[in-house]
Amino acid sequence: MEKENGMKKEFVLFKFALTFCILLICTIIGLKTYNINKVSSVISIDINPSLEVKVNEKNEVVTVIPKNDDAKNLLINVNVKGEDYNVAVNTIMEAIIKDGYIDGTRNAVLVTVINDDNNDAENIRVNVVNEISDLLKNIILELI
Repeated sequence: MEKENGMKKEFVLFKFALTFCILLICTIIGLKTYNINKVSSVISIDINPSLEVKVNEKNEVVTVIPKNDDAKNLLINVNVKGEDYNVAVNTIMEAIIKDGYIDGTRNAVLVTVINDDNNDAENIRVNVVNEISDLLKNIILELI
């Protein structure tokens, strides 16, 4: 009888330990997922189309939000989720150029970056502006 009680106690302890381990693993996975999807910067690109690129701490795109119908149509064929923001901006701008929103005469682009750290925001803005400038220079050279 004592042996049975001892085995029952061990089994209950085992179930408790197993449940605790499963909860711990789920918590760790949940926290990692939360941090991956946590937005640290918002890059707003306004041309018409207008859109926002939301980026996590690793500079990976979490989501792209269209701000008008032209942006919705543009994003139908563009998927940059998980990409580095520089790659994403390049891909988005190539689609904008391909669809004729920017050409040799219409090439004004407004870039705004929101981030809790002003230095990070400025660094991202400068990177995005440089990426867009390089693309626009190539377009102008192709037109000449």
